[in-house]
Amino acid sequence: MVSSLLASVSLLPISEPLVPPLPVPAVQPLLPVPILSRTIYYGLGFLVVAMLIRMIASWFNIDESFAAIRFLARITDPFIQPCRRIMGNSGGVIDFSFFVAWFLITTLQILLLQSLPAAKMSWNGSRVVSRHA
Repeated sequence: MVSSLLASVSLLPISEPLVPPLPVPAVQPLLPVPILSRTIYYGLGFLVVAMLIRMIASWFNIDESFAAIRFLARITDPFIQPCRRIMGNSGGVIDFSFFVAWFLITTLQILLLQSLPAAKMSWNGSRVVSRHA
């Protein structure tokens, strides 16, 4: 009897679903404001430019008696001094610790920018373009 009941149930066509589908709310995209990526890009970019200015000033024997160079030294010394301690004094005119610190900061900038979610925004020249538009 049970098998005949199951056979008759399976032969019946189902025209409507037994449970109505649940409404799926539309997911709003995140705001297209790449604040974090711009902060990383311009912040570390400013640090690299400050290191470049300080490096050129050291070639012309402009020391920290000038307020601008003293300001740049306070900003860049936490990045350059560890490289100087590890590398030692090269004894020449060119201080290679600037180049090592520059390389490390640029590498850090690239890695941080690549670690951000890819679905946000990307840079295209002077304007920001959405990636999944």
